[in-house]
Amino acid sequence: MIIKSDFKPAWWLTGPNLQTSFASFFRKRKIPEGYWKRLELADGDFIDLYISGKQDDDEKEVKTDTTPLVVLLHGLEGSINSPYSLGVMSQFMKMGWGAIQMHFRGCSGAPNRNARAYHSGETEDFTYVLNWLTERYPSRPVAAVGFSLGGSVLLNYLGKVKSETRLVAGVAVSVPLQLDIASQRINQGFSRAYQKHLLSTLRIKIAEKESLLKQLNLSKEDVMQIADFYEFDDKITAPLHDFKDADDYYTKSSARQYLKHIARPTLIIHATDDPFMTKAVIPEENELSASVTLELSDYGGHVGFIGGKNPLEPEYYLDKRIPEYLQKYF
Repeated sequence: MIIKSDFKPAWWLTGPNLQTSFASFFRKRKIPEGYWKRLELADGDFIDLYISGKQDDDEKEVKTDTTPLVVLLHGLEGSINSPYSLGVMSQFMKMGWGAIQMHFRGCSGAPNRNARAYHSGETEDFTYVLNWLTERYPSRPVAAVGFSLGGSVLLNYLGKVKSETRLVAGVAVSVPLQLDIASQRINQGFSRAYQKHLLSTLRIKIAEKESLLKQLNLSKEDVMQIADFYEFDDKITAPLHDFKDADDYYTKSSARQYLKHIARPTLIIHATDDPFMTKAVIPEENELSASVTLELSDYGGHVGFIGGKNPLEPEYYLDKRIPEYLQKYF
């Protein structure tokens, strides 16, 4: 089902780029009360979680707890410090829910140990976290929210597992549903500014791993000269994760192809003016399963969706819309 969004952009934030960038510069960032948990993986690497609330001490109470729980999946190079994560986590806590920010490998502030990292279609680490949650909190209803790349991971996962999942529902925001189109779009016009910013952190991470450079047969200079996402995915993402090349990675990891297989209630929130992609990524209604609702807005940019009449009191639509949707399934 495709529906029109109720979101109305702030008059003082016209255009997709202002919507996209405002929160990064001006939203107050206060990390909610919580604690860190490191999960060790079978391949020798680790995943860091930031869990809302106080650390669990009583094992018995944990096993019988029925409080709703939401797992957050951040975007490319995001973390608990990302304004969108802080916003929705705070809202969940106000509602009495628990929230967990899953950090993809290398995104918690500590470099991961292995060569491989994460990408738009990588679902194994997310599956591991859900399995850990099943053991730790067997009685709690669990949902997931993914932003941008994290939304791609979530939709890939839901489409692959169908009904065989612990999740009761999911929300995906500003997802690059077709990676080849997104890769081309972000290399055009002002969108190249976003690409430049994201690539700068990715290049540094790769350049600091000498063993990884040897594996890829690249020098630090080679990495630092990578100019766009396609080149990065072709030289680094693809070989690290067993894809033939960037095109193979984009074909196999684009979430659009999995939407018709999703069996859990899922809301996709998308702005047609998203500067990270074009309207060509938007699926037709016959590409969606009966469980998927695609909410389209003419405005909102990339993970923006900021309204409000007063510039001193911005209203963050996602902070309201996401809990509103998930509440129906808790």
